[in-house]
Amino acid sequence: SSSNKKNDGGGALLLVLGVGLALWALGSLGEFFARLIKLAINRQREFLADVAHELRTPITIARGHLELMSDDPVERAETVAIVDDELERMNRYVDDLLLLARQDTQRLESPGPLDLSLLVTQQLDLHRDGLALGEHPLTVAIEPGVTVLGQGPLLQRLVRNLLDNAQ
Repeated sequence: SSSNKKNDGGGALLLVLGVGLALWALGSLGEFFARLIKLAINRQREFLADVAHELRTPITIARGHLELMSDDPVERAETVAIVDDELERMNRYVDDLLLLARQDTQRLESPGPLDLSLLVTQQLDLHRDGLALGEHPLTVAIEPGVTVLGQGPLLQRLVRNLLDNAQ
């Protein structure tokens, strides 16, 4: 019966050590997850600050041009064109944000066959007026019926980015 007491004491000690180790591990795991959450929140704040800055710039440009606009018809037309460009820039930012939101919630369409020729032609038609390339003419040669596997909104954004970068 005395050996049972020694085993009970050893078992209790092991139980206490096991519980202590488990609590320490849970505490460390909790600290780890708390740091991950804090990091994610900080990155989200940085992202939102960047978005605010990117939206503030075209707003400031548009506002400044509108405040300085004169009654001269030529200058008014130039100002309207600049303001329209800046509004389009903000619209692209908002489209990108919505695309990110859909991607986060898995609401993007599943990849499927897309007519890339048609998609490129449509994007060119939509943005042809904004493609002021100066002395560099824009020529596009795409075979009709080129099909790719992809997601429409993402490919549209890709083509728009390429057109924006071509300017």
